[in-house]
Amino acid sequence: MIKSRFFIRGKNGFSLIEIVIVVAIIGILVSIAIPMLSSRFRAMNVKSCAQKCAADIRQARSSAVHEGKRTQILVTGTGNQNNLGNGQNALWMTFSNYTSAGTYASGDRVFSCGSCSSDTRIETISGISSLPAGPVGPDPGHTTNLSMSFSALGTLLNASNVVDTSIIFTSSRDNSYKARVTIASLTGYARLQTCTKSGSVTCANSGDWKDIQ
Repeated sequence: MIKSRFFIRGKNGFSLIEIVIVVAIIGILVSIAIPMLSSRFRAMNVKSCAQKCAADIRQARSSAVHEGKRTQILVTGTGNQNNLGNGQNALWMTFSNYTSAGTYASGDRVFSCGSCSSDTRIETISGISSLPAGPVGPDPGHTTNLSMSFSALGTLLNASNVVDTSIIFTSSRDNSYKARVTIASLTGYARLQTCTKSGSVTCANSGDWKDIQ
């Protein structure tokens, strides 16, 4: 008989200590990765919400010109999703304003209701505070909201400060990432920007904001 020249030394498999070490390393890596991924997902949700809002503002302006009717964007004044008068909870609503300015009525045609992820909220509204504000929805429990309107010519109405008419979005869990939609001119051009500087509600310096590519 010819004996094999190859021998397996020791036992097959891993020892208990080796398994414990590997599990511990995996646990450490997971504990580092999950917060980073969660923060990334929240940032993506905030950015997506701002992009959706900008798209709805552009649609509202386009509809005003196309239909020859004033259109309006109604933004919740509390920062959270609320009933804007049509029975749906949303952060904003765009509609054709056939009735009174500043409010939504059953005769108005709704274009969109902006609902985002549950933890995405409006952090602050700059410039829009000078626009019409008032109770919207039936009593009791109506909410006070802020609004902007486009004329049949597509120009922004009732805006005394169109240079900085901004809606800033963030996450209620992590406000270090912000996205804003700025109505930069009377023509209603919606500019999209983001800021990752924490510690300031509005990212005080203009250089803190970067245009979304």
